[in-house]
Amino acid sequence: FVTVDEAHCISWWGHDFRLDYLRLAQVRKSLGRPACLALTATATQVVKEDIITYLELDRPAVYQFSIDRKNIAIHVERVISEKEKKERIWQLVSQRRDAGMIYFSSRKKAEEFAQYLLERGVERVAYYHGGMSADERQLIQQQFSAGKLRIICATNAFGMGINKQDIRYVLHYHFPQHLEGYVQEMGRCSRDGGPGLSMVFYQPGDEQIHYHLIEQELPRRNKLEELFAFLAAKEREGK
Repeated sequence: FVTVDEAHCISWWGHDFRLDYLRLAQVRKSLGRPACLALTATATQVVKEDIITYLELDRPAVYQFSIDRKNIAIHVERVISEKEKKERIWQLVSQRRDAGMIYFSSRKKAEEFAQYLLERGVERVAYYHGGMSADERQLIQQQFSAGKLRIICATNAFGMGINKQDIRYVLHYHFPQHLEGYVQEMGRCSRDGGPGLSMVFYQPGDEQIHYHLIEQELPRRNKLEELFAFLAAKEREGK
């Protein structure tokens, strides 16, 4: 029996970031093609098709459930400035004593806001992002899971593999790049069935962050020219 958790990674990351996901079918074949269970919380139609294709599943049974979590209140709040956004989030978290997460699209902002909360008297706050060492990230995860930390200011690098049942609120300082990411992140709230809050703060202009991130993922003109020149040279050699 083979289980593939976070199976959406086959589609999201398999092509360019973690190629090992695309080799899972070979692993399963080497084991004699045992029964396979693929699990994900965010399977769009395209993602489902990729999972079936790249795991080489033969007429699989598909069980799909609603992502509507009745115990989580969902709210979007518009603010006119970053100062107002910071103040509103501080007001919210300073009135609570339960565990929460705040997501950012910038490593720098995650660090800065964690320091801002500490300076404003909010205790047991830490930041988390992919630029930290593996040991640092593991320590933060362990402290948060054990209740030694109350609030994590993080990029989307934080969350996968975290199963803390009593996270009562998930705030988004910047709105997520896509709906699937939002579902993943807000879904970490109140997994024990207790009341939870998902809140997104929108400031006009925040979308420019994602436009910039998307542009960074696109190949530069000089890289495309190099690729085309290489392919043309290969074609001439073949003739």
